[in-house]
Amino acid sequence: MSRSDQQKRELLEGIWQHLFVWQSETIVRQSEKIPTLWLDGFVPQSAMPVGSDIDLGNLIASLQDAHELECSLRMTIQQLSSNWQNIRPDARAAILKLGHKHNNNAVLNLPDLSPSERRSLSVRWAVSDVMYRTHRNHVLSELRDLGIDLEREVFVAGAMSIGEIIPRLPEALASLVRARIDWDLAAALVAGDDVRPLVHLDIKDRAKEEMVWALDRLRATLHSLRREDGVPSIAQIEPMLEPVRVAIDAVIAEIDQVQPTSDQLSSFRIHVGDSPTQIELPPPTVPKSRMMMFLERERERRGTLWLIIAAVVTLILAVLQLL
Repeated sequence: MSRSDQQKRELLEGIWQHLFVWQSETIVRQSEKIPTLWLDGFVPQSAMPVGSDIDLGNLIASLQDAHELECSLRMTIQQLSSNWQNIRPDARAAILKLGHKHNNNAVLNLPDLSPSERRSLSVRWAVSDVMYRTHRNHVLSELRDLGIDLEREVFVAGAMSIGEIIPRLPEALASLVRARIDWDLAAALVAGDDVRPLVHLDIKDRAKEEMVWALDRLRATLHSLRREDGVPSIAQIEPMLEPVRVAIDAVIAEIDQVQPTSDQLSSFRIHVGDSPTQIELPPPTVPKSRMMMFLERERERRGTLWLIIAAVVTLILAVLQLL
């Protein structure tokens, strides 16, 4: 395999990974198999895999034919161009970085990230996660002392009976989601005063993810009480979750009114330190002159050799004008 084909293969694999496999820069789908239907418009019919899905590595390995590889890359870039604004900003940033890494003009000619997208992608979510986990561990430890271990999903010997613990759970678990929101808001405000509206939906989605985590853990813990005769039943357990769900929904509904405290902001800034941004952004695109755009188009049409000859002729004419 030529060096050029290897670069195309690596570029294509990176693009497909960010389009089809990774949900975000830090979260990967549990299954790395790509549904075959998703590949329509990305690979030629001659290279379309058989079956309902295929592993990304196997898909890339199957593109042994240089024409199929070139065709797949061209079709993929056409899909990127047509759907660019519908792709997550973090995925677009990663794809542009791949374009720089492999010096692929077709990828680099895709629209740059907007200034607001660059600011939103500079939010230190990873630092927020660290700060939040400290709070969550503290709350879970307190609940464990009372008699419920949500991490192990069991009730344990503690200071209270099960009947006394259950009424305390809505407030305790809603406080987890509120802390998730507080630290995420701190991350947004530290990134810039105008960043909060840009990442509002991200903050809300992360709060909902925490709600799902809390409800799933509590549900599994309540199921641990079920005896051989099926008591309590599933029908009895779900209503027990409802007060927790209502309390958390109320917290999420008030996101627009929430402000992190000055102590939280100060603590967040201290922990940021020299930690890297979660996403390394590609360098801003330098606007191209009309001449450069013309030369790139001609190189694609006529090849590199023609471009070299044209450049030499242009240089000679320029020198003759100076004489």
